[in-house]
Amino acid sequence: MEDLDDDGLIKIENVDGEKYLLKSQLDQVERYARLHYDLSINMEGLDAIHNLLDRIEDMQSEIDKLRRRLKYYEQNNIL
Repeated sequence: MEDLDDDGLIKIENVDGEKYLLKSQLDQVERYARLHYDLSINMEGLDAIHNLLDRIEDMQSEIDKLRRRLKYYEQNNIL
């Protein structure tokens, strides 16, 4: 798990010498573990997958935004 922290894929908090993982990151850690152990994907591959998933999420947000704008124009007969 420290490798994931070192590569910036997750953030491990250090409190009084104890290392903690944020609850919000549990899903990500589980996904990375499955990819690593089930599919033998190395850290570089995990980093690439992480970056691609971030790009997909950004593009999906942009698509949603554009759909809302298109719906507005269609409803107001602007097109």
